Amino acid sequence: AGRAVTDVFRYHWTPERVAMTADLRAAIHWTLVEDNELVLGMEITAESLRSYLDASLMDEYRGYVLLALEKAARAGIAGTPLESKLQVALSYAFGQNMDRPGQRRPTTASTLALASRLDSAADKIEALYGMATGAYGQGNYLEALTCCEEIRQLAKGGLEPLSIAICDRLSAISLHALGKHDDAERLAARVMHFESDDLQRRFQSEVPFGVSMRIQPARIGWLRGDFENAWAIANHAIFRAATGHAFARCQPLGMAAIPIAIWKGDLKTAACLNQELLDQALRSNLPFWRAFATAYGSIIDGQPVLPGTEHAILLEQTPPLMDIVGA
Repeated sequence: AGRAVTDVFRYHWTPERVAMTADLRAAIHWTLVEDNELVLGMEITAESLRSYLDASLMDEYRGYVLLALEKAARAGIAGTPLESKLQVALSYAFGQNMDRPGQRRPTTASTLALASRLDSAADKIEALYGMATGAYGQGNYLEALTCCEEIRQLAKGGLEPLSIAICDRLSAISLHALGKHDDAERLAARVMHFESDDLQRRFQSEVPFGVSMRIQPARIGWLRGDFENAWAIANHAIFRAATGHAFARCQPLGMAAIPIAIWKGDLKTAACLNQELLDQALRSNLPFWRAFATAYGSIIDGQPVLPGTEHAILLEQTPPLMDIVGA
């Protein structure tokens, strides 16, 4: 367990370290699940967020984070920076996965309360970043915008680039979801060419900005009736994501290309792209994107989504997908 957490701190679990996931899982089980070294297990869990993102195992990871938070009082970490890190991790996990009714969710108030106890502005920004990501993933777009404004107040001096990398990026996708397309397009254009390599790993995204920030202009272009340009932008995003993280390859398909093809009535193209999305989601164990592929498949095949069915439940558990299908 000690070796596992040392490796986490040293390498920050870049994609090259994903092969160590089995060791990490064993360490978490021995320390946290089996109650042998609770605090150490919580440290390992908090610091392994990026590893689980890279390995596309966020559903498993969320279970560990929830367990760690349940045991926080017993371990004596309640109200400490470690609890804040676990809260941040939980926010990310909810943003990257489907909703699970009855599971504990972080709230803006609790995140702000914990963030206020952190010493550095960067740590406070990380906490709010996780909250904003989780809020967007759960369809709480106004809450995501509120978190972004809090971050802007903290992103001063050397942290100022985070105003673009985090605030403008998350504001763009949230504003688009709220129908404020002109503002969203302006922010997306600003972020699209931003160089993120110099940012700390914790502030980077698995989806390159050149990919994620082309999704909004593509969708907005279609809404304005400029299908040719919208289609070109969506395909450019797919091309740029071809060698990236699995989540990056799925995002332009699920959020732009497939719905645009469906809206246009080109069901043959939509079916081909949807099969690509489904294959990627199954191969990389991404239930979030499998839900998208399943819902799109029903639409393409002309099957109604009846209340109480598996497809209806998938929609309820994935708010961003519900927004797209509803549109």
